[in-house]
Amino acid sequence: MKLTALAIALLGLSSNAQAVDTHGLHEGCKLGSAETWEEMAKYGLCLGYMQGFQEGYELAESLSSSKTLCFRKNVTLKQLAAIYAKWMDGNPQAWDLPPYATMSIAMKQAFPCK
Repeated sequence: MKLTALAIALLGLSSNAQAVDTHGLHEGCKLGSAETWEEMAKYGLCLGYMQGFQEGYELAESLSSSKTLCFRKNVTLKQLAAIYAKWMDGNPQAWDLPPYATMSIAMKQAFPCK
């Protein structure tokens, strides 16, 4: 019963959330910090995306036998955001890709498995 209530609550939250695109994600991550409410919203979106990506990847990895990305143990969300922003700055050809694709490429280059 609790699981059903949680699923319904999460569905409600996700239906109200605005989809993020690569430009918006890059803009938020490039801020590095926030001083105004608008910047807080943009940077918060970036950090939330970083956390969701990292946790989603780690969950998928725990269910799979293959490993294509190896995050450092103590990497912070702020560091992930900086890595993403720098990668996007250097890869303008990726602007038309969805954010999950640009995140995957940037993080695989930054944290390859050895």
